[in-house]
Amino acid sequence: MLDPTIFEPAASVLVLDDQSMIRDLFHEVLAANHYNVSLAANLAEARAILSAQVFDAIVVDIFLNEPESGLALIEDAHVHQPNTPTIVISGMASMDHVIEALKSGAYDMLTKPLNVIDMLRVIARAVEKKRMSDENDRLLMALRRERDLLEDRVKEATHDLEETIGTLRALNEQMATIFELSHTPEGLISSEDAIRRIFQLLRRLIDFEESFCVVYDLNARDLHLKFSQGRTGAGLCEQIAHLFRREGELIHAVAREESGLNIDRFMAEVRGRLPEANLEKVMLMPLHVRQTFAGLVGLVRKSGPQRLSQGEERMIGLAISQLLAAIEQRNFVTRTGQLAGLGELISEIAHDLRHPMTALRGAAGLLATGWSDEGRRTRCLGQLTSNLGRMESLVSELVNFYDPKEMNMVPVDLNELLDKAIEVSGSVLDQHGINVVKNFEPGGVLILGLTRNLIEAFINLITNACHAMPSAGRLELTTCKDLAGVHIDRLRQSGRQPENFAMAAVCDNGCGIPEENMKKIFSRFFTTKPEGKGLGLSAVQRIVKKNLGHIHVESQPGKGSTFFIYLPKA
Repeated sequence: MLDPTIFEPAASVLVLDDQSMIRDLFHEVLAANHYNVSLAANLAEARAILSAQVFDAIVVDIFLNEPESGLALIEDAHVHQPNTPTIVISGMASMDHVIEALKSGAYDMLTKPLNVIDMLRVIARAVEKKRMSDENDRLLMALRRERDLLEDRVKEATHDLEETIGTLRALNEQMATIFELSHTPEGLISSEDAIRRIFQLLRRLIDFEESFCVVYDLNARDLHLKFSQGRTGAGLCEQIAHLFRREGELIHAVAREESGLNIDRFMAEVRGRLPEANLEKVMLMPLHVRQTFAGLVGLVRKSGPQRLSQGEERMIGLAISQLLAAIEQRNFVTRTGQLAGLGELISEIAHDLRHPMTALRGAAGLLATGWSDEGRRTRCLGQLTSNLGRMESLVSELVNFYDPKEMNMVPVDLNELLDKAIEVSGSVLDQHGINVVKNFEPGGVLILGLTRNLIEAFINLITNACHAMPSAGRLELTTCKDLAGVHIDRLRQSGRQPENFAMAAVCDNGCGIPEENMKKIFSRFFTTKPEGKGLGLSAVQRIVKKNLGHIHVESQPGKGSTFFIYLPKA
């Protein structure tokens, strides 16, 4: 038997039974075992007692001498004291009554006549369950309080974090400015433009009115560049430039000191050697490139403290120094890239020249044998004129390589470009017996592009298709203005807006491309043809990119290939 004295304080039990003998039995037995017992003879008494006191267990007789069953008290207990177990007793309970009691939420059942040992055991277990439920609730409340405390701490930490984020945002703005300062856009081709952009960006962080910069070339022992904004800045720039020219040996000696550059001494020298210059409101900062003195930067502030903070001075010097180093490196990379690009362009132009040269050779042969045929003569002369124009355009592109003009992208009809490419490729198509099918968008498809480049690209694709169908075949050319389905997905994956693009497709039913070659076809010099040079498709890709477009290919060996060209709408 469980000893109820382990519960502290003493457990309280409510007993509802309409028989006084049963009530007296419960009171005698439970009181003798240190329980506090409350007795009720009917539901009204039990409900009144239940509303005034908390119990550890409730004992209820199912069958009372009144209309309601004793089970009605279980519902009241669940509402007011949900953790308190209810034990039902009955002398004539059937299985249906047992099930009904369990459904009502009864914890256990005792049958009459009562067995005292069973009574004490069931009530002790019920009290233990109540105490465990109360302990669980207590722990749950403690956890909730701890959670609320943690939430408060998180809110405090979040507030602190937001303040930290604000500080970091300010630092990020500084870092972003420095990053932009140290990465000169390709459009800024001169050092003066780069320095001008530096001072524009520095105004995000530093308040100044005028500025100037003088850069000295230690190797040439002469000025590298000078830049100024504003009348005062221009005057000071000229004075310091004159000082640098006059005191070049001093600058060179200071910059080459093995013990390191003594900036304070040098700045004192500069100020001392320019007594006529009004430097009271000017902040002079030394400029370094690769930790070597390279010149001076000066700022004239609008208002506030006339001295820059150490961090501001460091940022200005670092930004301009990095930019000058970047300009130097960029010039080297540009020259190297131009040489490499020139080599690639020569290869591609040489490849593209083969097409008009072949056409010229064919037209010349036809003229030699059919000059008297006026129709043939007219057609051949037209081909000669057209292909000579293509060759002239290719040579012009090579000549103008070091003097690139802005891309002259003009509105052009995609249908007309394909028709022109078919016309120029007529001899190749006839030679291979190719049946050309045109599925053109009615009314035309207006795009923005470089006409000559795009015709060359389509000629290359048509020629490749002919080589993939050596013994007759079908070439299908398609244009589309409003894209849908897979075309939209391709353009979005490439970072483009589908509604701004039109499509041209070149489809053949030739030999197709093996899967292992799909990633190589646009590589320069890759070819599977013994006589091929591997430059046609790489030129196509270059032209499409130059026209701000996108190219995609699908192919199945033995069934053919389709090249999709997406170009910006006009």
